[in-house]
Amino acid sequence: MSLTQSEIPLLTVGQRNFPRGLNASTPLVDQPKGTVPRLSNLLLTKRGGLVLCSGSKIISAYNGAVQSNKGAWTELMLFAPSQVNRYYVGLLKDVNTPLAVPGPASAVDGGAGSLPAESYSYEITALDGAGGETTPGTASPFVAIAANHQILVSWSAVPNATGYNVYRRKLLGSPFMHLVAANVQGTSYTDNQLVEGVQPPATNTTQTCGFYIIPATSYGPANLVHSFPADSFANLDNTPGHSGGGGSTPPPNSGGGGATPSGGILGNCSPLPQFLQFNNNVILALGNGISPYQYPDGGPVAVIGNTFQAAYPDWVASTIYTGGVNGTVQGGDVILPTTNNAGGFIFQALQGGTSGSTNPVFPQQMGQNVADNNVIWHNTGQTGTVPAPRGAAHILVYAGSLWLANTSPSTTSDLLDGPTVLKMSDVDNPNSWNPLNVAFIGKDDGTQITGLAAYTIAESGIAPTGAMVVFKDFETYQVIGVFGATDFSIQKAQTDLGCIAPRSIQFLPGYGIARLSHLGVAVFDGVRDRIISEEVRPYLFGGEPDISPMDWNYAYLSKGTQCAVPPMYMLAIPIISVINIPAQNAPPILTTYPVLVGTLPPGNYWVKYTFIVGAVEVSASSEAGPISLVNPGDEIVVTLPSNVPIPAGATTWRVYWGQGAGQENQYLDVPITAFFGRTTGLTAPGFPGVPGTGTGGLTRILCYDLVLKGWTVIDLPWPIEVLKQFRAVGTIPITVAGGFSDETVRRLQGPDPTWDGQPITYSVQSPEVFGKTPNQTCYFRRLTVKGLCTGDNQTIKLTVTYMGSPSIQQYGKFYQLGSGYFELQLDLGFCGTLARNAHVAFTGTADTTNLPVEIHSFDWEIQPRIAGTPVSI
Repeated sequence: MSLTQSEIPLLTVGQRNFPRGLNASTPLVDQPKGTVPRLSNLLLTKRGGLVLCSGSKIISAYNGAVQSNKGAWTELMLFAPSQVNRYYVGLLKDVNTPLAVPGPASAVDGGAGSLPAESYSYEITALDGAGGETTPGTASPFVAIAANHQILVSWSAVPNATGYNVYRRKLLGSPFMHLVAANVQGTSYTDNQLVEGVQPPATNTTQTCGFYIIPATSYGPANLVHSFPADSFANLDNTPGHSGGGGSTPPPNSGGGGATPSGGILGNCSPLPQFLQFNNNVILALGNGISPYQYPDGGPVAVIGNTFQAAYPDWVASTIYTGGVNGTVQGGDVILPTTNNAGGFIFQALQGGTSGSTNPVFPQQMGQNVADNNVIWHNTGQTGTVPAPRGAAHILVYAGSLWLANTSPSTTSDLLDGPTVLKMSDVDNPNSWNPLNVAFIGKDDGTQITGLAAYTIAESGIAPTGAMVVFKDFETYQVIGVFGATDFSIQKAQTDLGCIAPRSIQFLPGYGIARLSHLGVAVFDGVRDRIISEEVRPYLFGGEPDISPMDWNYAYLSKGTQCAVPPMYMLAIPIISVINIPAQNAPPILTTYPVLVGTLPPGNYWVKYTFIVGAVEVSASSEAGPISLVNPGDEIVVTLPSNVPIPAGATTWRVYWGQGAGQENQYLDVPITAFFGRTTGLTAPGFPGVPGTGTGGLTRILCYDLVLKGWTVIDLPWPIEVLKQFRAVGTIPITVAGGFSDETVRRLQGPDPTWDGQPITYSVQSPEVFGKTPNQTCYFRRLTVKGLCTGDNQTIKLTVTYMGSPSIQQYGKFYQLGSGYFELQLDLGFCGTLARNAHVAFTGTADTTNLPVEIHSFDWEIQPRIAGTPVSI
């Protein structure tokens, strides 16, 4: 006998125990047991509940105050020299310390040339290599020349400048200085240039990288130890958000950039510097385009040198020499012949045996061999003169030596440095570099080394073996032993997963080496390589409309570290987000102004704009254009419409332009205060990029619980650029973040209940609930949420979604139980054609009055409907 609808009892569907955390990669009606489809700022507990993440505490801020629209910390370190109290040091993208203005220029008649007869004066500006330019130095006195002469201009070098612009004024011509030479290398220029360009800037827009000691609470100019050249945050693909196309489109006449995550530009720092302590010094690897440095406690900061003296024996007749191992020169005897060796090359025995009675003619080109009776000598390409390391993108202390990787943007002629070079110092000496302790890792495959990690390989029945793992963009190598050892080898691992974010590399006990790869978060255990991020794939690759994915243009800036409470691998990533702004679709207002100072080529231009809020770029406006530039020196004047409000928190508006509708491929950032925040001029090619390329700030942390093996998410209220764990004996390891634009150093996941005093907002979406099948209509009677929360319930809101149609936010009835536990009941009373399945979004804001916060269970009271029964409530 079948039951009538009124006789079917209410069922209680309990959803509790979520030890596996977040799984956003499965259909909602097939949610794996023990997971939730969405959450933010909630972590896992051993009981399977969800607990509010900890907040932050400011460790130190510039002049004791949180800044805005300033530079990013790019590296932090807890320095613990012997016999000295440990302290923080860091590298700051230092907009507070610009380049010095060049000194007075000097100009003299340079003899025959092509300039017309006139009196000329010159001014010099310095460039920082990251788009900044100083104001001009004192102009030179006017120099009168006869027709068809040229002028030699000179000036003094500016520390940390990567180039100079030369401006010229004619006594009888324009009263203004105009550009005649851009990015001049060196401190002199011969002016024979008839064409003139833009006028010099009125403000100093340069920056440096400042190495600071960071005392507690406050640091400032007095704590600046050393200034280095600026860095450049490279936009790798110039495509919107995460939708990379594998290539980039530079703006017209941009001249290219060349910046890479490892540096890529000679003389400039990398956006991914790395500090390590070695031999009681801080070792500063600043990128592959600048020499590594060292800092002992008390200073000074000094470049790493090379005291190594080649002391190889001369060739000796009729002598037994040992050959290499397995057909290589590794382990073979080394000589430095003084006869028939004009280049002073070092040779190594490829094949052993007895040398001849007369000195052979040694080949003077790397890689060539010569037979010497039974011995075969191999030209290593090295000479007795050994330069100091030219650069270092990545460093590691391993087997008592300092190792450098990716030491130059391109392979040098002496084959001692390059983007695939790995080199080792002598033991305990960062200033001694044997040229034989150099190897290329996949030299000609078009990729470069992206990181190093030490590891111990251990298999059942096999003694543990120390190894160093070398990551490239899409490959992984293992280095066994050290240079010079008989067991030294470099082996490619059986994986095509490399590392695309060098500072995401972390050794995880019990797992292996974790890092961000092109397929997600991967872990290499010395034998196998596997992906562990499938549950959070939409957070990395997109595909879900309600999840803002990672910005792959800046994925290389992602940072990985560990957390002690609870034990987690934390990966901070940049994300793409869209903020709706009223009247934002209003296009910009465009006019032209014939000032004859620009370098934009004539043509038709189209323009869009966005705003930058923190590290987030809002959606682009509608397009304005075409506007025609007729003369090469014309300026495009861009004005925001008066009905477009400046969004709260915006520090910059970004103007995009290009020659073609929908082809905006270059941009200029304009401070909100400039020109009253509404108008700017476009006179020269901008930075490459299209709307939606992001800014590179890290605002989301993906957290992998090392005990429960599940993912959670922390969404930060401000962007960061450094995330590291520091360990000291006698203390709980601390997780520290360096700000992206506020110049602040903070503690994360400590016992801090708020974000710098501001409440923490959290949310979780329950798994889908339905009858026997997802297609069965149900009557949803009541929802009960249980957890732990002291204080009131005024911030807790519930939004129930039936078959994809959300209801309005509701508060429900809050019951405070004993010991801080609560029960929140929401009467639903819903049944209809859309009442087949449902879930609830639970959101709240926690502050000091209602901590701690835990979510333990969702209990639904439902009544399945009999097929054919009319819909009723």
